[in-house]
Amino acid sequence: TTEVARALADRERLTVVTNSLSIASELAVRPNLRLVVTGGVARTESYELVGPLAESALSNLNLDLVVVGVDGIAVGAGFTTHHEVEAHTNRALIERARRVIVAADSSKIGEVAFARICGLEVADEVVTDIAADRGEVEAIRAAGVTVTLV
Repeated sequence: TTEVARALADRERLTVVTNSLSIASELAVRPNLRLVVTGGVARTESYELVGPLAESALSNLNLDLVVVGVDGIAVGAGFTTHHEVEAHTNRALIERARRVIVAADSSKIGEVAFARICGLEVADEVVTDIAADRGEVEAIRAAGVTVTLV
């Protein structure tokens, strides 16, 4: 998701809402962007703001597009992450979005982490790299999710 933010950094008249401290740090110096940071409790492992404060801030927003990173994507398990509070906050982001893109490197494809974020059907698209296991990619596509390999 940090790479996605970097790709958007030169856009004009764009509002970026994030719960990521690293993304906020990179984009805060961009006068061409409007940056909204959710607040919440900082997780030192992921530099994300999570929990009820983040979710409360999100509950009042309508988001056109959410790009969320995950630790696992698997048919049957859906999208997963290592921490249950992070999963809950990611779900809150997704619930506020018109369109959902999940970004994950190939090592996450076919993996199941501790906490479920949501089912595959919630995502409009998964973006991953070309090293992703072809069988797993086809299974995700068969589940109705567009998969883009970059």
